[in-house]
Amino acid sequence: MSQPSGLLVFIEPLVKDPRHIPERFAGCSYMLYPLPDLANFYMLSYFKKHGLESEIVNAVLDRLSEAEFLHRIRDLRPRALILHSVVLAKPVDLACLPKLLQAVDAPVLIHGPEPSRVPQEYLDAAGRLAHNERVLVFTGEPENNMLRYLLHGEKKGVHLYEGEEKKYYPHGHDFLSIEDLPFDFHEHPTVKRLSRHFLNAKFPRQPVAAMLASRGCPFPCSYCVPNSVSFARELEFRQTAGHGKKPRAVYAGPERVIAEFQAVKAAGYPSLMVMDDQFLASKKRTLAICEGVKDLGLDWGCLSRPDFLDDEEVVAALARAGCISVDIGIETLSQRLLDLIDKQLDLQTFYRAVPLLQKYKIEPKINIMFGSSAEETEADIRHTLRELKRLKVRHVMFAVATPFKGTPFYDQAKQNGTLIDDADSINPFGKSMVSYPNLSHERLQQLTRQAYRRFYLRPSQMWYRLQSYRSWDSLRNDLRVLVHLLWRDQTRRAAR
Repeated sequence: MSQPSGLLVFIEPLVKDPRHIPERFAGCSYMLYPLPDLANFYMLSYFKKHGLESEIVNAVLDRLSEAEFLHRIRDLRPRALILHSVVLAKPVDLACLPKLLQAVDAPVLIHGPEPSRVPQEYLDAAGRLAHNERVLVFTGEPENNMLRYLLHGEKKGVHLYEGEEKKYYPHGHDFLSIEDLPFDFHEHPTVKRLSRHFLNAKFPRQPVAAMLASRGCPFPCSYCVPNSVSFARELEFRQTAGHGKKPRAVYAGPERVIAEFQAVKAAGYPSLMVMDDQFLASKKRTLAICEGVKDLGLDWGCLSRPDFLDDEEVVAALARAGCISVDIGIETLSQRLLDLIDKQLDLQTFYRAVPLLQKYKIEPKINIMFGSSAEETEADIRHTLRELKRLKVRHVMFAVATPFKGTPFYDQAKQNGTLIDDADSINPFGKSMVSYPNLSHERLQQLTRQAYRRFYLRPSQMWYRLQSYRSWDSLRNDLRVLVHLLWRDQTRRAAR
């Protein structure tokens, strides 16, 4: 083999079924539209800051065959390969690992929530090829520990084989400072080339950049899977240092956030999705950010709880700053159920937030989960659907509550016997892995499909969507997503 260069190569392996591609950053669904893998992209910028140059080989977005994928990697003569893995990508990644190790004389450095949860599975997949530090599984927040290894050979927060002996070096939990985390990946040549794929139907102007300005979430929702960066951090900390508790959530200050908005604008993106689990957690910070970005001309959106959106001063500031969409995770419109799932949320904040967003022409996208509690009934589900129609919201995502491994919801479901499927082939849009006495898993799947049809196939909803399209591309993408959610046999596909 040729001698390695100094280049780090971030990889995303081929997925053979193009309708069944794992989304790697949110980490909990199959891809409805491509999203930048921020877990790798911020690491790319962080390593560059410390003198390490990187390239990206994405077999999915570049539609490379397996042979083309491996050939492109070989041509780069990498110093190391870096793979970000999540539960839905695990079968693809485990199968690809031996091929990567045979193709190049370089170690594979793996990170992400699923490697943090089950590091041994990744070592086992490579067999003897993992020996002699060929596969290194970094758990939790990986940047500082991976950087130390690459620069100095120092080992922290990593599972590996030294020779033929398996070793684990504890993490240390010296988390990086988000204030010091660079974001020049928006200008990286390969990211800019791939950006033509970064489409999102919520935005009239494409492509859509993505950013992350915090890590972690302070709320205790038992079912929640945060973005992959926060989830990896949380899983490792709970297992080793937190005694079951989450690490402290950390937020970049307004100046750092404003600077990244400016970088997105300078890179030529017209739109931006902020992927923080709780971007609006502080009113003072939110108002400062809005003031700093209001003249950039970006269309942008974010995720939020409704109790950060029931203040008219905040919503008005968001609108002036260019915010046009907010994803709201409310899960159910029953206060009784919200209390049972430890949401720590007053439902009335939702009923105040939605009209405020509509008043200021910010589109609320509502996320609903069926089956988050054994106490939920079909009457609760029908009530939620009626209320959504009454509020005249236009964008709703219905899903089955899924007990992701590593969450308290999973532990509870396994303990009380409501978990009926312990496989990794999770699909919140149609495959129920829980079954309750009053709501069987078959009924939960059926109710999810019915909710989509009853919500989206109303004449008023169909007319609204037809009027909202700005291009043939957005129409085609929306139709593809609609068919995917309404008619495809999600359960069968997820079980493949």
